[in-house]
Amino acid sequence: MTKNQRYVLIISIVILAALVFGVITIISRRIPANSDLTTGNTAGNLYNEGLFFEMDGKVYFSNTTDSECLYVMNPDETDIKQITTMNVKYINGAGKYLYYYMDSSKISGEAGTGIGSVVKLYGLYRSKLNGSDQVCLDKDEVRTIQLYGNYLYYQVKEADRGTLKKIKINKTDMSVVNPDEMINPACNVDGVMYYNGTASELNLHTLNTLSGDTVATVMNGYFYNPIVKGTDVYYMDAGNNYKITKMNLLTYETTVLSEDRVDFYNMNDTYIYYSFSDADNPALKRMRLDGSDNTVIMQGITNCINLTSRYVYFKVYGVDNVYYHMPVEGSAVSTFTPIKK
Repeated sequence: MTKNQRYVLIISIVILAALVFGVITIISRRIPANSDLTTGNTAGNLYNEGLFFEMDGKVYFSNTTDSECLYVMNPDETDIKQITTMNVKYINGAGKYLYYYMDSSKISGEAGTGIGSVVKLYGLYRSKLNGSDQVCLDKDEVRTIQLYGNYLYYQVKEADRGTLKKIKINKTDMSVVNPDEMINPACNVDGVMYYNGTASELNLHTLNTLSGDTVATVMNGYFYNPIVKGTDVYYMDAGNNYKITKMNLLTYETTVLSEDRVDFYNMNDTYIYYSFSDADNPALKRMRLDGSDNTVIMQGITNCINLTSRYVYFKVYGVDNVYYHMPVEGSAVSTFTPIKK
């Protein structure tokens, strides 16, 4: 082999290696497509700031004891690990990725004096499950986020109004869905968004994300924070002192489940948990889906009710750095103090 031939061979090998490396890099950064019916967090959690999110045997949560940074643990609260050094909320996820609103208004005590402590960072973010490969999808002050297949629908608060936007999970195809209303996208049922109007009415509407974001009105009324389970929609009836009510979506028959005025609520397949708004005797309460077995869990003004498969988590008004928790089937309340390993 001549000297020129060896030179050509070396150059060819270098070029081939660079091409292979480039292809591997592109493939590794490609965001796998989700099913069109993929959803993120539950509507109930997202109505309560989306501070806890359970997926594939892990619970991702905003840790109040460490500046509300993103942590992960097992559903039984073991094996706790830190993921981000900035505070998060409205946590979603699917497959190998998490989506959340993150900002540097609070920074982990272990973050030192990095760029996040000097520059105001905020926006809609995507990262891998361990917090690596963080990408800002939209640098805006984002409110509720929900995953609809391969799109994230989210609220953006503007000076004099709200806006509903969407963006593809690979950071393409951003658009405004509704420029005039702060529509809450939390309730995703097979790609259909159920939401209450916000501009001049609280009627129950749907937005079909699989059919060009077409909008329809299901029923006139006062359907605040709807959650759909099966053929029923549960909601706080703003026309009836915010009592928790359910309506059958087939017959439109309504049933008032509790006479209490409610500030916040969440639910799983067995129970409804809610903050009872009463000037003299406020409390966190629990009842079954038909309104029976109504029980006081804890006295006081509570909020941020989040559920996982094992626990209910909540805060007491005015004490933002402490979570309380109890087993979903239990009654003993205690403080939740996550200690990372």
